[in-house]
Amino acid sequence: MVLNQYTFGSFVYGTNTHLSDNDMIFITDEKIISDNINHHYYTKNEFQLLINQHDIAALECIFSHSIFKTESIQFIFNLDKWKLRQSISGVSSNSFVKAKKKLIVIADYDKYLGVKSFFHSLRIIDYGIQIAQHSKIINFKSMNWLFDDLQKLSCEYDGVELWEKIDTKYRKLYNKKHSTFKELCPKPSEFLTKKEMVISDYYLSSDNKIAIWDGNFFIFYDKKMNIELIDFVIFKPKLNITKSSK
Repeated sequence: MVLNQYTFGSFVYGTNTHLSDNDMIFITDEKIISDNINHHYYTKNEFQLLINQHDIAALECIFSHSIFKTESIQFIFNLDKWKLRQSISGVSSNSFVKAKKKLIVIADYDKYLGVKSFFHSLRIIDYGIQIAQHSKIINFKSMNWLFDDLQKLSCEYDGVELWEKIDTKYRKLYNKKHSTFKELCPKPSEFLTKKEMVISDYYLSSDNKIAIWDGNFFIFYDKKMNIELIDFVIFKPKLNITKSSK
């Protein structure tokens, strides 16, 4: 028995073309196996697990407009920004790599899929930003202008030249959106590596410890630069510190 039915993909965010698949997700009360690659079946427990993992396809379904879904049961979503960061960053980065590969590797060349993948790399990170800020997607069409622009570029260029035009034009936007998303969904301190503890601003605390501001928190070191404490805060705390010269 089908409990919920969702349309997802390009038909929801409005970039569907004659080449687009009509992707559907069905929530059922028992496991169903289908040969239709555009139809995806999940039991309610399986789908709730995807939501808990902040799977972007599942989140797109539950946040979509009512015209794209039929629901007899509701699912629970509790925002966990660290899980969101892991999910969204991974999918977006994979789409970016796939886009480059499909446009510059001759054996894998597929212009349509390459351009589509690059669009998804930015669309997905933008959705991640919306979810981090509002606990839902509030505008599914926010990046559609990019899709239109990419279509124009794909009509003018091919292969490596097309990738270079895309990369030159949109790399800064891609990096900026990823930076914004990471600021909204910072890593918990226990997941930070020394490489990620970029020394940006040096401070000297009142007890002569070196305090380095990482953008989200202070990291305190002794004089030999051995880490002593990570004080994880969202904003700069009001500490008795004096900025010193590098």
